[in-house]
Amino acid sequence: MDKKRFPVFYGGKRMPWSTGTAVRGAGGFVFPCGSEGRDPDTDEVVEGMAAQVKMTLTKIKDRLEEFGTSPDNICHMWYYVKGSDFPDGIENDPNWIEAQKTRAEFWRMATLNLLAQYQVL
Repeated sequence: MDKKRFPVFYGGKRMPWSTGTAVRGAGGFVFPCGSEGRDPDTDEVVEGMAAQVKMTLTKIKDRLEEFGTSPDNICHMWYYVKGSDFPDGIENDPNWIEAQKTRAEFWRMATLNLLAQYQVL
């Protein structure tokens, strides 16, 4: 099997992790690493959950294209939301609801018929 990795840069500085691994000879599978709502030019977290979701999904799309594929081929996604900002749970939080709208709009704009699963931990 042949593996190919792509480096990650934030604020012009190379990070110690990659964007993921493409494994050739294993059915063409691509295993992207986690992505987050940090601006790659400044290494700062973008303001607001919806903006972070949009930044994250854009990175995933771009990284998949680097690997020679697209979001059309995603078979499963996990969403992890971290923080103590949701003492009553996340499902009815206005920020989460807005982020879900942003997520849905992103997939519509990418012309996908994908219903990605998510789990809140």
